[in-house]
Amino acid sequence: MEAQLGPDFFEFGQSGRRYDRSEVLDVEVGEIDAVLPLNDFRCTSLGDSHVLVT
Repeated sequence: MEAQLGPDFFEFGQSGRRYDRSEVLDVEVGEIDAVLPLNDFRCTSLGDSHVLVT
């Protein structure tokens, strides 16, 4: 994941809490309880180097 996440990466959790790159990378690897494909998964380009994933 280190190669995939930019140095200024952050995300908002379902609770609305903001998580920075180091917090995301520090999470223990484990099984994710998700049903694929994700419903209403969207990638929206915000410019040449930014994408909003919802």
